[in-house]
Amino acid sequence: MIRVDPAAAAWIAKRGGAATLLLSRRNGCCGGGALALIAEIGADASPSASPDAVRIERDGVAILLAPAVAARLRGLPHPPVLRLQGLGPFRGLVVEEAPILPLAEPPT
Repeated sequence: MIRVDPAAAAWIAKRGGAATLLLSRRNGCCGGGALALIAEIGADASPSASPDAVRIERDGVAILLAPAVAARLRGLPHPPVLRLQGLGPFRGLVVEEAPILPLAEPPT
């Protein structure tokens, strides 16, 4: 469902041992938009901290997924990778190899 880079796992472990994956709306021009997968450190202050959140363990850290995120990640041929990016105090988590998702599911 998701892979965690060893450097990201070590960084998360030093900051409480948990990260949350969320969908973030990205707006384009002319009213268009998409949902991008983002990562935040911690598990408490996020909407994904609900009882319905999917919790997975990777490399000794907990990754919480909002139910909508878990549903969209299931069955991907190549799971996204959670990586550490930046230098010094400007480090943060990024989700690589994640698909950009439509704002709404196409009608069936």
